[in-house]
Amino acid sequence: MGLHLHLFPDYLEAAGLPYKADQVWGGGFTEGYDVLTTAYTYAEMKQLLTFSQQQFLQAGLPSPRLYRAGAWFANLDTLKALQDTGFWADTSGRTKYTFGTRAISGFWDLKADTQPYYPSQFDQNRAQPPQLTILEIPNNGADDYAYSAAQMIDRFWTNYDQTPLLKPRQITYLSHPQWFDGRRQQTMAQVFTLINQHRLRDGLGPVVMTSLSQVYQAFK
Repeated sequence: MGLHLHLFPDYLEAAGLPYKADQVWGGGFTEGYDVLTTAYTYAEMKQLLTFSQQQFLQAGLPSPRLYRAGAWFANLDTLKALQDTGFWADTSGRTKYTFGTRAISGFWDLKADTQPYYPSQFDQNRAQPPQLTILEIPNNGADDYAYSAAQMIDRFWTNYDQTPLLKPRQITYLSHPQWFDGRRQQTMAQVFTLINQHRLRDGLGPVVMTSLSQVYQAFK
């Protein structure tokens, strides 16, 4: 079960946290959508995550164990708060980027072929001891918001050179169902037309469609 948060005013109020309207990436669709997760301290994030877990349980759902921050804005405080509230994995990692009309720089600086790893307690982009106990599963396949089909397919080839795989590798692509318009449908159709030519079930390659929970089990 996964949790993905954008920091809307009413949700923050319900969690007992301040709404930081001045700390945004710019260009949000509704108020709060573009508030930076990284505007919140370790203690504030722990409070927000605990509140979110309670909402799941009250709805009769399992407590979430996977997380992705809005617009990938996660820093070490975010990761430590996730670790200390029982999350297994974060999926906010990605290549270096800026975002929004304010061109805010994210905290990630991974490579397009970075595989799941346990981040350093001092550098979220490195797997060096001492390490956090939360697994980072990078969004290394990019997204159909900012990338073309050709660019996303290039990410596939970066992660798979058509030689036999001696250990598991994963590639994660990102889309949004609420904005899955004709352009994005065409983009993802091109990407998965190529990927489907390498599916294990058809004896064509190593590709297996899976979930982030199963990726966590493979790399933990």
